[in-house]
Amino acid sequence: MKALLFLPLLLAAPATAQTSVTVNYRDLDLARPAAVAALDARLVSAARRACRPVDSKDLHAIIARRTCMAAALESARTAARTAARNATATAQARAAGLPTGS
Repeated sequence: MKALLFLPLLLAAPATAQTSVTVNYRDLDLARPAAVAALDARLVSAARRACRPVDSKDLHAIIARRTCMAAALESARTAARTAARNATATAQARAAGLPTGS
């Protein structure tokens, strides 16, 4: 069983409100690079949904959305890297016949 089943994506939305989007990765084996890439694609999609599209003529709104997406992805990708490292370590321990605690 994976230690983390959902990855919350907390975003600072342009209107100072925060939006939380849950990104499920229960179905992914994060010890595999292809699964990590799939998770990243989900994170980008979640950030796009949470950092709502803006009027393309409003420069301040465009900058706010880009800032929102950058902050959200930085935070979420840090958590995803930690989850991937943990999954890789668990897979290596299992392959070596060591106890994994799960």
